[in-house]
Amino acid sequence: MMKIKQVSSLTLLVALCAGLACLSTWSSQTVLNGASAPKALNDSNRSQNTPRRLSSKVLDLGSVQPIFMVAGMATLIELPGPVTGIRTGNPDSIQYFRPDKPENEVTVILQNQNAKPTNLILRSGKKKYVFDIVPSKTRHQDTLEIVGDYGGAELEQSGAELIDSSQSMKVKVGKR
Repeated sequence: MMKIKQVSSLTLLVALCAGLACLSTWSSQTVLNGASAPKALNDSNRSQNTPRRLSSKVLDLGSVQPIFMVAGMATLIELPGPVTGIRTGNPDSIQYFRPDKPENEVTVILQNQNAKPTNLILRSGKKKYVFDIVPSKTRHQDTLEIVGDYGGAELEQSGAELIDSSQSMKVKVGKR
């Protein structure tokens, strides 16, 4: 039997924005039999552009959120409400599970290291959360908790002009 020991560190960063606390971060690392996770996957080696392995976000529903995944590792996505629909672009790249309880969670697993990038669309009521699944060998996001959302898809201006209409026009015909 494999022993699993949890090593946790609490980092609390508080920035005051108009008198409100803006950021707090909780970071933890799982250690198996005394060996830590590979350096490439540790949060301590994370650059500014690399997403956290454990994160909470407020999402803009009008944009696509990337999720970086390593083959064979699971990513847990938690939405604010129950998941009512799941769509994926390439079913050969990822496998997903939605448990009966809790209804707001979806677990995604990248199938193999040769998986192609794909997308994942989660529906919760009338809201749609769109993610790009990005295969990676060194960056992985274990959990993504969506704590809120705003915005939505915008109507694009196509610049099209109406050249014909189905409305009937009344034409007076005179005698010649």
